[in-house]
Amino acid sequence: MKALKNTILVILCLSLNSCFIGKAATVSKAKKEFTVENYAIPPEFGNDENSYLIGVLHGPDYYDKFVRNKFEKAYTGKYILLTEEELDSEKYQDLEQFRYTLAYTAGSSQTHNVTVTQKKFFVYDRLNKKKYITGAEFPYYAKAMEVYISQLDKKLNE
Repeated sequence: MKALKNTILVILCLSLNSCFIGKAATVSKAKKEFTVENYAIPPEFGNDENSYLIGVLHGPDYYDKFVRNKFEKAYTGKYILLTEEELDSEKYQDLEQFRYTLAYTAGSSQTHNVTVTQKKFFVYDRLNKKKYITGAEFPYYAKAMEVYISQLDKKLNE
Protein backbone atom coordinates (compact mmCIF):
# COMPACT_ATOMS: atom_id res chain seq x y z
CA MET A 1 0.00 0.00 0.00
CA LYS A 2 2.84 2.38 0.84
CA ALA A 3 4.44 1.68 -2.57
CA LEU A 4 1.19 2.64 -4.32
CA LYS A 5 0.98 5.91 -2.36
CA ASN A 6 4.59 6.72 -3.24
CA THR A 7 3.97 5.93 -6.91
CA ILE A 8 0.92 8.18 -6.98
CA LEU A 9 2.89 10.93 -5.23
CA VAL A 10 5.72 10.68 -7.79
CA ILE A 11 3.25 10.80 -10.70
CA LEU A 12 1.50 13.81 -9.18
CA CYS A 13 4.82 15.64 -8.68
CA LEU A 14 5.93 14.90 -12.23
CA SER A 15 2.59 16.13 -13.59
CA LEU A 16 2.77 19.38 -11.63
CA ASN A 17 6.40 19.88 -12.66
CA SER A 18 5.45 19.26 -16.29
CA CYS A 19 2.73 21.93 -16.11
CA PHE A 20 5.14 24.42 -14.53
CA ILE A 21 7.79 23.77 -17.19
CA GLY A 22 5.18 23.95 -19.96
CA LYS A 23 3.91 27.31 -18.75
CA ALA A 24 7.45 28.68 -18.37
CA ALA A 25 8.27 27.52 -21.90
CA THR A 26 5.09 29.20 -23.17
CA VAL A 27 6.09 32.52 -21.57
CA SER A 28 9.58 32.36 -23.03
CA LYS A 29 8.33 31.42 -26.51
CA ALA A 30 5.57 34.05 -26.43
CA LYS A 31 7.98 36.86 -25.48
CA LYS A 32 10.08 35.99 -28.52
CA GLU A 33 7.09 35.62 -30.85
CA PHE A 34 4.92 38.60 -29.88
CA THR A 35 7.08 41.41 -31.22
CA VAL A 36 7.01 43.99 -34.00
CA GLU A 37 9.92 42.15 -35.63
CA ASN A 38 7.94 38.89 -35.80
CA TYR A 39 4.94 40.66 -37.31
CA ALA A 40 2.78 40.15 -34.21
CA ILE A 41 2.50 43.84 -33.25
CA PRO A 42 1.80 46.63 -35.73
CA PRO A 43 4.75 49.05 -35.88
CA GLU A 44 2.45 52.05 -35.38
CA PHE A 45 0.60 50.48 -32.43
CA GLY A 46 0.36 52.98 -29.57
CA ASN A 47 0.94 56.09 -31.69
CA ASP A 48 -2.63 57.35 -31.13
CA GLU A 49 -3.31 57.99 -27.44
CA ASN A 50 -7.07 58.20 -28.10
CA SER A 51 -7.27 54.71 -29.58
CA TYR A 52 -8.64 51.68 -27.75
CA LEU A 53 -7.39 48.11 -27.96
CA ILE A 54 -10.39 45.81 -28.33
CA GLY A 55 -10.32 42.41 -26.69
CA VAL A 56 -12.69 40.14 -28.57
CA LEU A 57 -14.86 37.97 -26.34
CA HIS A 58 -15.72 34.65 -27.94
CA GLY A 59 -17.29 32.67 -25.14
CA PRO A 60 -17.54 30.36 -23.40
CA ASP A 61 -17.58 32.20 -20.10
CA TYR A 62 -14.36 30.64 -18.78
CA TYR A 63 -12.42 31.97 -21.80
CA ASP A 64 -13.95 35.44 -21.49
CA LYS A 65 -13.02 35.42 -17.80
CA PHE A 66 -9.38 34.84 -18.81
CA VAL A 67 -9.58 37.73 -21.29
CA ARG A 68 -10.97 40.10 -18.67
CA ASN A 69 -8.42 39.03 -16.09
CA LYS A 70 -5.42 39.30 -18.43
CA PHE A 71 -6.40 42.77 -19.69
CA GLU A 72 -6.89 44.02 -16.11
CA LYS A 73 -3.55 42.54 -15.08
CA ALA A 74 -1.33 43.37 -18.05
CA TYR A 75 -2.65 46.37 -20.02
CA THR A 76 -2.41 49.97 -18.82
CA GLY A 77 -3.83 51.63 -21.93
CA LYS A 78 -7.39 52.20 -23.02
CA TYR A 79 -9.22 49.00 -23.88
CA ILE A 80 -12.70 47.65 -24.29
CA LEU A 81 -13.93 44.06 -24.32
CA LEU A 82 -16.59 43.23 -26.89
CA THR A 83 -18.22 40.32 -28.63
CA GLU A 84 -17.90 40.20 -32.41
CA GLU A 85 -21.56 41.23 -32.68
CA GLU A 86 -20.96 44.31 -30.54
CA LEU A 87 -17.83 45.13 -32.53
CA ASP A 88 -19.86 45.13 -35.75
CA SER A 89 -22.42 47.58 -34.34
CA GLU A 90 -22.55 51.21 -35.43
CA LYS A 91 -21.14 52.35 -32.09
CA TYR A 92 -17.66 50.96 -32.84
CA GLN A 93 -17.25 51.92 -36.49
CA ASP A 94 -14.81 54.77 -35.83
CA LEU A 95 -11.70 52.94 -37.06
CA GLU A 96 -9.30 55.55 -35.69
CA GLN A 97 -10.64 55.18 -32.16
CA PHE A 98 -11.36 51.42 -32.33
CA ARG A 99 -8.58 50.38 -34.68
CA TYR A 100 -6.99 47.25 -33.20
CA THR A 101 -8.50 44.01 -31.97
CA LEU A 102 -6.83 41.16 -30.13
CA ALA A 103 -8.38 37.82 -31.06
CA TYR A 104 -7.40 34.25 -31.88
CA THR A 105 -7.88 31.31 -34.18
CA ALA A 106 -8.22 27.89 -32.57
CA GLY A 107 -7.00 24.51 -33.63
CA SER A 108 -6.42 21.14 -32.09
CA SER A 109 -4.09 18.22 -32.56
CA GLN A 110 -4.27 14.65 -31.41
CA THR A 111 -1.35 12.49 -30.35
CA HIS A 112 -1.71 9.07 -28.74
CA ASN A 113 -5.45 9.60 -28.17
CA VAL A 114 -4.84 12.90 -26.38
CA THR A 115 -6.37 15.99 -27.96
CA VAL A 116 -4.66 19.33 -27.34
CA THR A 117 -6.41 22.59 -28.15
CA GLN A 118 -4.09 25.39 -29.20
CA LYS A 119 -4.71 29.02 -30.04
CA LYS A 120 -2.97 31.42 -32.40
CA PHE A 121 -3.40 34.97 -31.15
CA PHE A 122 -3.29 37.96 -33.47
CA VAL A 123 -3.86 41.69 -33.65
CA TYR A 124 -6.15 42.86 -36.43
CA ASP A 125 -5.77 46.40 -37.76
CA ARG A 126 -9.33 47.28 -38.76
CA LEU A 127 -8.27 50.50 -40.48
CA ASN A 128 -5.76 48.87 -42.84
CA LYS A 129 -7.46 45.46 -42.84
CA LYS A 130 -4.25 43.70 -41.85
CA LYS A 131 -3.78 40.74 -39.53
CA TYR A 132 -0.59 40.64 -37.45
CA ILE A 133 0.02 37.00 -36.59
CA THR A 134 2.96 34.69 -36.09
CA GLY A 135 2.87 30.97 -36.81
CA ALA A 136 3.15 30.14 -33.11
CA GLU A 137 0.47 28.13 -31.33
CA PHE A 138 0.17 27.84 -27.57
CA PRO A 139 -1.43 25.07 -25.50
CA TYR A 140 -1.20 27.28 -22.36
CA TYR A 141 -3.22 29.98 -24.04
CA ALA A 142 -3.96 32.02 -20.91
CA LYS A 143 -0.22 32.50 -20.33
CA ALA A 144 0.38 33.29 -24.01
CA MET A 145 -2.48 35.81 -23.99
CA GLU A 146 -1.08 37.51 -20.91
CA VAL A 147 2.36 37.80 -22.53
CA TYR A 148 0.86 39.17 -25.77
CA ILE A 149 -1.12 41.79 -23.86
CA SER A 150 2.01 42.66 -21.86
CA GLN A 151 4.02 43.02 -25.07
CA LEU A 152 1.33 45.31 -26.51
CA ASP A 153 1.42 47.33 -23.30
CA LYS A 154 5.20 47.59 -23.55
CA LYS A 155 4.90 48.88 -27.14
CA LEU A 156 2.17 51.31 -26.07
CA ASN A 157 4.44 52.80 -23.40
CA GLU A 158 7.60 53.16 -25.50
